[in-house]
Amino acid sequence: MNKIIQFPDFRLDEDIRSIVYRYHVRSLNSNIVQTMVDLFNLKTSNTVTPRAINYFSKYLPNDTHEAKIEFLYNHTWFGILSSFHDSEFLECIFNGNDKTNNDNWVSGVSIQVLARTLSEFISEQIMYCPLCMHEDVQSFGECFVHRGHQLKFLDVCTIHNCELISRCPTCWEPLATPVYMTLLPYCRHGHEIKKQDVIQIKSYDFRKYVLINTLKLNDFGKQRDDNYTRFQLISQLGAKGYIHGQSGFLLREKLINDFFYKYGEGNLRLVGISVSMMHARLGNDLIKKFRHQYIFYGLLIDFLASDIDSFFYCKDSWSVKLPFGNSPWDCLNRFCNYYNKRIIKNYSCKYSNNGRISAEFTCPECGYIYARLWSSSTNTNKGKVAIVTVGPLTIIKLLEYCLQKKSINQLKEIISYSKSINKYLKVLFGEYNYLHVEPEVILNKIDVLREFVKNIKKYLAKGEYSSQYAKVLNLPAFKQTNIIINEDKKLAYRSKLQKIILALGDVPRSHIENMAKSEYTWLFNNDRAWIENNLPLPKNKIYTRKLDFALLDHELCEKLEKVSRVLYSSKAQKKIITKYTIINALDKSDKNRIVPYLNKGKLPMCLELLNELKETEEEYLIRMRTPKLVLSLLRNGYRNVTFESLCNKQTINKYYQNIDIDLKNKIIDIIDRIMKEYNEALEINK
Repeated sequence: MNKIIQFPDFRLDEDIRSIVYRYHVRSLNSNIVQTMVDLFNLKTSNTVTPRAINYFSKYLPNDTHEAKIEFLYNHTWFGILSSFHDSEFLECIFNGNDKTNNDNWVSGVSIQVLARTLSEFISEQIMYCPLCMHEDVQSFGECFVHRGHQLKFLDVCTIHNCELISRCPTCWEPLATPVYMTLLPYCRHGHEIKKQDVIQIKSYDFRKYVLINTLKLNDFGKQRDDNYTRFQLISQLGAKGYIHGQSGFLLREKLINDFFYKYGEGNLRLVGISVSMMHARLGNDLIKKFRHQYIFYGLLIDFLASDIDSFFYCKDSWSVKLPFGNSPWDCLNRFCNYYNKRIIKNYSCKYSNNGRISAEFTCPECGYIYARLWSSSTNTNKGKVAIVTVGPLTIIKLLEYCLQKKSINQLKEIISYSKSINKYLKVLFGEYNYLHVEPEVILNKIDVLREFVKNIKKYLAKGEYSSQYAKVLNLPAFKQTNIIINEDKKLAYRSKLQKIILALGDVPRSHIENMAKSEYTWLFNNDRAWIENNLPLPKNKIYTRKLDFALLDHELCEKLEKVSRVLYSSKAQKKIITKYTIINALDKSDKNRIVPYLNKGKLPMCLELLNELKETEEEYLIRMRTPKLVLSLLRNGYRNVTFESLCNKQTINKYYQNIDIDLKNKIIDIIDRIMKEYNEALEINK
């Protein structure tokens, strides 16, 4: 680790990535990862997502909580994150501690999730304003990354009204990468970023408006958290009439129509908001779990309250009647000590599109779960109580009555769950009649369940009750019985099926099954090996289709030629066309016919044709790479593009090295043609 004497001063609105890189240059560390270890004690090159600020705080002028907060709000988008995420999520930004000894997780939150929260918000490339670069050098002796230039929708500097750039206009070299940033108005090849290279932008008012709105939202995060933001959104959506007064459902179509009417579809498209995106993002869980569309949420807040300030200070309120009344609720299990007593303190809720709400109530003492419906049209409980599971305590009572040899009708009368009795008896005893089960087996099952009842609260606290209950019913203690399968019954059923086979002769298995359904079903469940060895195979196992591969080969060749012509003529096909590109362009049914046999020698004509149809590097250079590159250079300020211009571009010049004279002439012809078409288009626009 190479320490520097003084940490570089922070600039106004400087991005955290720029601060890290300016320290990195002064430290003389060999790589950016070592610098991240110095500053944040994290082995990563990802500097866009702020983490482990508590470790970094020793470099701040004052190592106080207020200083950390001030740094985060001035140089990151922490205010946006804190407005829409809970305290656990934000904890890892401060501490970055690795609780799972896994570099991919911090405080139980995935680093990839942290990065993704900003990936839909911040530009993938670091953007610069040429005029800001020169002003920074004049004022500070070096340029830096401006945080306000990095929003994904923003391609203009709102101070100088000029287009932001991420590459050198001369050689197209990126001005910044994850491990390098320019500190002077020059690219790595020494080309100056000139003031006269600036492209003026006339119309940017709405994007500037959104930028100011976003900066305000980031600043308000100092005083608010996700719970407050959620509360205000619910209150103001309800107060403005965008939530149904009885069901509590979001009136999505009305909100979308009014939202687009206010801002205009063209303006919203400039910042990445479309009708389809709003349909996908807006639902009844809009407020339960914020997604990463921070620009949209910022505009939604502005839409509801005219500006950010009014939204957070607004005192509007809105409410609906609580479904199912107030907590707590009764346990309805007659075998529970808390029967008809208010013991259940919460419930799980599900919403349906028809305005109904269903809820499940779980007793913390006996594990009994029942469900109820709420009608939004009448604001009342609707229908009877539905039993989800009677719980282990009721199963114990059922087993005790089984031990007393009660009849099935008596069990239904005593337990009162007549529709469920047969189901539970089957779970407990399988195909066996409980009246013939040994008492020791039943007592063993009762002991297992009583032990489970003692741990119900533990399972409920962990949210594992349902899965653990299912497991306990599948334990060996529930599956073991001392009953020996009735050999006489087995032999009798076998004999009956054998007689049917002798009488009917060579017939499908389904005919035999139809002649003796109960016997066949019992043997299938209890004597499967005999069934498979003595009965004909099912029809679906003996039917196989014999393919005519020669005919299939010829048929698929015609389809491959057809889709390849479409691919080569399509402007949307920007990647090199491989044989797998052609195969993937086939219909799903044709693709499923060609893939299993292509590399097994079954389709030789198709394989030969694909090798002929696939695109070579030279063909791709002519079809797509060169035209795309020439247009890109022209749009970024080049007056005259030549073959040498392409060769000077470091990242792609390998494609133009060692090419023969014929290919070079073809490329020159392409350049001349595109230059001519581009200049003619400019003349027409004038």
